[in-house]
Parts: sequence; C-alpha cells; structure tokens
Amino acid sequence: MTTTTKHAQSQSEVILAALRRGESLTSLAALEQFGCMRLASRINDLKVAGHRIDANTVTGPNGKRYASYSMPSARLTQGEMFARLVTR
Repeated sequence: MTTTTKHAQSQSEVILAALRRGESLTSLAALEQFGCMRLASRINDLKVAGHRIDANTVTGPNGKRYASYSMPSARLTQGEMFARLVTR
C-alpha cells in the first residue's frame, strides 16, 4: 500500500465519522478540518464503499455555487432518534 493510499483512507475515515455525526461538509470545511484537498474524490470513495451520501448545491452570498455533503441517516430529529432507541 502506498503512502497516498494510506492517507486517502484515513481522510475517508475522518470524513465518514464527521458525516455520521450529522455534519454537512463542503470542500472548504474539509480542507480546514482534515487537510483534504479533494473532498469530492473521498465522497466518491465512500459512495463506492456503499455509504449513502447526499450532495446539495449551495449558492454562497457572492453567487458562487458549491457542494455540501451530508448523510441522510445522520439528519434525524431528536424524536426520531428516541423512536429508534425505543423500538430496539
């Protein structure tokens, strides 16, 4: 395994953990938080691995558009989380 592959896997792992916590990530946030310069590639790696990740196009105040990634299962309300715990 090359150093690049190891680095990409660890970035994928921390990105997946952030998404599972309910965070929405943009390329800028991924660069600042994880040093990830290619968020779209890591998102693609996670999708290929079977994770469901949504991409939403956001328009910033300057009119520029960018992607924001999130996991639908991570966006549960407190009531939904409680219902899942109760039904287990």
